[in-house]
Amino acid sequence: MPSHQSFTITRSYDGDLTDLLAREADTARWPEWAGTPFDRFQWESPPPADLGEGAVRRLSVGPIPLVERTVSYVPGDHHTYSMDPSAGIRDYSATLSVSKDDVGRGVLTWKVDFDTTVPGSGPVLKLVMERTISLLANRLVAAGR
Repeated sequence: MPSHQSFTITRSYDGDLTDLLAREADTARWPEWAGTPFDRFQWESPPPADLGEGAVRRLSVGPIPLVERTVSYVPGDHHTYSMDPSAGIRDYSATLSVSKDDVGRGVLTWKVDFDTTVPGSGPVLKLVMERTISLLANRLVAAGR
């Protein structure tokens, strides 16, 4: 039976929160920070000037092609995107949000929800996705220092 999976990655950040979020939302900037195995990025078509709703990006994680669609992008606040069904995953939704903690330090929160399509694959896909997003969050934060 397919299952629902979710997780949240949180990282502290000392740099400019608006730039951090813009760096992730703009596919053209991924080569600056993402590294291997995130080696191919492109806009499916020219994105809206504000990178907001309707932006569609294609990227590859090693041999796995992914298509992500921006649902909402508010600079300095959040980027919400969905992913077309791929590799046993459907109904994927993720939101990166940035905020300040009680002492004024930046906080990046990356929340992911998805359903699996292959019975019994939920824990394995969650582990793979969680490690992948954790690696991306680490690299994104490090690039902004």
